Amino acid sequence: MRLTPIVAALLVAAPAGASVVVAESLGELVGHASLVVQGTVGRQASAWEGGHIVTRTTVSVARSLKGSAPRTVVVETLGGVVGDVGQVASGEAALTPGEEVVLLLEPAGEGWRAVGMAQGVFHVRADLSGSRVASQEVAGLAVASPGREGLQIDEAAPASLPLEDLLARIGRLVHDAGSAQRR
Repeated sequence: MRLTPIVAALLVAAPAGASVVVAESLGELVGHASLVVQGTVGRQASAWEGGHIVTRTTVSVARSLKGSAPRTVVVETLGGVVGDVGQVASGEAALTPGEEVVLLLEPAGEGWRAVGMAQGVFHVRADLSGSRVASQEVAGLAVASPGREGLQIDEAAPASLPLEDLLARIGRLVHDAGSAQRR
């Protein structure tokens, strides 16, 4: 098998056990998403598909920030547990039943998947002062971006900001994209 220089560089430069994706800003994530929602993670079901485990998670939608969302969406992620066998996909979005999330989604099979793996999921929690904060959990994810000497691979740096700031930024990005399309 012959590897292209870019693939060879990714294999050499990626942190051990990491998945490599293109680094995306919030604007790029919103731009690539067909649907952006705020909601609560519900039921999960994992099953074998093509030699690997896929988990489908139902999310109750409280608010649609981009696109027209039904009351619930099904988000597909790689990994999960079937019987006594578990699989983990490094860098994949992790969703926990009961948690509040903001999801940047693209179509996947019969459901949706997070844009840019874990980059497309913001977990909402209260900080020590009680303020609600939205944070990415990007452990096991490496990002590729252009560098001075070619492709640069780094561990993904999680974003964390007040929830209201995140929602306002997404709202502005969606509005600006809509304004640009109407011109």
